[in-house]
Amino acid sequence: MQETPIKSRSTANGNLLLSFGLVIALVLGMGFWLQKSLIPKMKENAELLRELNRRCERIESWVALQRYSGNPEGKPEEEVIQGIEYWSHRLQQRGASMIERELVQEYLDHATAALRGLGKRGIQAAIRAFWDPRNGSKTEFRRSLLLALDKIAPKEVVDLSRKTLETPGTPSLLRVLSAGILKRHNAELAGQTLAQVLLSESLGGPRHPLPGKEVPDESRKFPGYFDLIPIFQQTPYPQKGEVLLRVLAQSHKDVPTMNQCVKALESLGYREALPALKKLYDAAGSARNPLLRMNIARAVARIGKKQSCKWLQEHIRFEGDQMVLNRLKQLYTRYCSR
Repeated sequence: MQETPIKSRSTANGNLLLSFGLVIALVLGMGFWLQKSLIPKMKENAELLRELNRRCERIESWVALQRYSGNPEGKPEEEVIQGIEYWSHRLQQRGASMIERELVQEYLDHATAALRGLGKRGIQAAIRAFWDPRNGSKTEFRRSLLLALDKIAPKEVVDLSRKTLETPGTPSLLRVLSAGILKRHNAELAGQTLAQVLLSESLGGPRHPLPGKEVPDESRKFPGYFDLIPIFQQTPYPQKGEVLLRVLAQSHKDVPTMNQCVKALESLGYREALPALKKLYDAAGSARNPLLRMNIARAVARIGKKQSCKWLQEHIRFEGDQMVLNRLKQLYTRYCSR
């Protein structure tokens, strides 16, 4: 007698449920075994591996310390550069106490003397290490190389500093240091270079486009860009006021840069800036920043002197920010109450 279709389906469903139950039991059993046996062992092995790595790091650190703790004079340029990299990395990663900083500086001074003794070989080795793409993120190491070259290679460091300023994506620490070095060695070239960099960076488009290739927009904006403005102000560039006014107009929502431009224009006493400063004071958006407006008010008063009294008096009447109002009153008392 043949099974009915209903009975066959019932048997198949029962087998399917049994198989599913066996699979669930197997998975739960494996999970229990992993939880109780394998995972604790894996954690134990991972901790042993971490401890082994820590020991290896301590051994490597001790070996490197022994290798680079002596005077490097008389050693080949590769070893001198490696020593500078080691101490710079140690300083950047760990920080240092006052005593250790003195020891690091002593070594770096010896390394600088060693590079000087190697002549052109030492100088070229330091420049190659500075531009090596593998050292791009090693800011403290590159800073040490730049300072060493500043002492032993005045001709080469001028070109190196200029290229550093003009290279997109350079860390702000190196850019500011390069600007100061370039100004000290060649103030005229520093003024020309900084004017070009300031104007191009404050524009909204790609910075320093190369043939057939554009620099990505995120590479155009650098932290510390505004720190270049005081150095530019100290150069003998003949149109500093005009450049600063253009940078101020192009800075848009960059309040730190606008603040530095206002301060620099005030220090220069650039009277042509007065209309732009007064307009910026009354502008909307980021220009409503209280610190920026207090700096603008001071610049207007110091540049305009007695001629700024009417402007100060009018803005005292309508100013709603208490800090800015206090600054306006102070400026009016100083320049207009005599």
